[in-house]
Amino acid sequence: MNGAFSFRTIACRFLPPLAVFALARLLIEAAVWRVSQTANVKTWEWINLARWDSGQYFLIAKKGYDLLPCGERYDDLEGWCGTAGWFPGYPCLIRLLSAVMEPLAAAVMLSAFFHLGTLTLAWQWLRGNRTAKQSGLSKDGALLLMLGFFPGFIYHHAVFPVSMVTFFAFLFLRSVEGRPRPIAAGFSGIAAGLSYATGFLMTAAAGAWKLAEAWQSRSRREKWKTMLLGIYPAVGMGLVFVWHQLALGRWNAFFLVQRKFGHSLHFPLATLADQLRLMSKTHGYEERVIGLQSFTVMIWVVLMAWFYRRAWKKNLTSPLELGLFCMMVFYWLFPLLMGGGVSLYRAEALLMPSVLLARYFPGWLRWAFLSGFV
Repeated sequence: MNGAFSFRTIACRFLPPLAVFALARLLIEAAVWRVSQTANVKTWEWINLARWDSGQYFLIAKKGYDLLPCGERYDDLEGWCGTAGWFPGYPCLIRLLSAVMEPLAAAVMLSAFFHLGTLTLAWQWLRGNRTAKQSGLSKDGALLLMLGFFPGFIYHHAVFPVSMVTFFAFLFLRSVEGRPRPIAAGFSGIAAGLSYATGFLMTAAAGAWKLAEAWQSRSRREKWKTMLLGIYPAVGMGLVFVWHQLALGRWNAFFLVQRKFGHSLHFPLATLADQLRLMSKTHGYEERVIGLQSFTVMIWVVLMAWFYRRAWKKNLTSPLELGLFCMMVFYWLFPLLMGGGVSLYRAEALLMPSVLLARYFPGWLRWAFLSGFV
């Protein structure tokens, strides 16, 4: 009986996230198969998951960081070039696993591992949260599917650190929830900061979360202590600057490389308006899809703010959900603030954990969003 119980417990914990992961991967391969009908592309090849910046991570994994004037490599480009414009967490793990497998296989396996980890952590939270548990298997299953198919989900499978930073960001929030676990918070927070350029935003999200709790709590001293744990993601980013100083002699190497992409402060609504214009018929199919995704995510954030606020006023929300809400707001606004030089299509994939807040949506709205995601 114990063996049967253990098997049933393991199946309930891990099979649903694994099934959602497999469904998403099948959908990706179906899209590749469709493209292969008119292009020289083969299905079920890992190279299909490597695009654009993927090559930068492979270069860092193989050779380490470099920084050089663009004129030494390109005749018509000014500024600084090199791999210093990308963060080290993901390529370091690729290098580590490359001792036993090909770098491409290592990268795809890492992305899959972290994405499955996030799905599993989210599923465990849904099953363990008292209010969510009362909502029933149907609602929890719908939320898990939404997690697996959230806009930009391809980046959680691709050779990018999106799944890695999402995993550590969610683990970081869990670590500072309620009675904080400093070691887990330190490890996950620093890992998030080392993984991706926007990992440091978890410092702002956690700070806003704990500041709001401290404002309402009687034991404000404990809340202020917990808020200090939020600094770890920023520490992770600081370690990247130290790394660049030691390896390249320039602590600001990341900013030097990224400067040529036109990152600067913009009015968020203007950036969003430019993105939504991509839905116009004057643009190509791919651009219209990107614009439609940004429109969908905008509607998602607005409706989420409305329904979460309503639940919060009725004291129906859990502490973690306030952290998830703060994360959603910061990760949606920051790329818009940086302007069109940021890949919003990729950045929007980082809002995936906010799906857990969708349990406050009416049932029809959850299924409507899920249909739109797929």
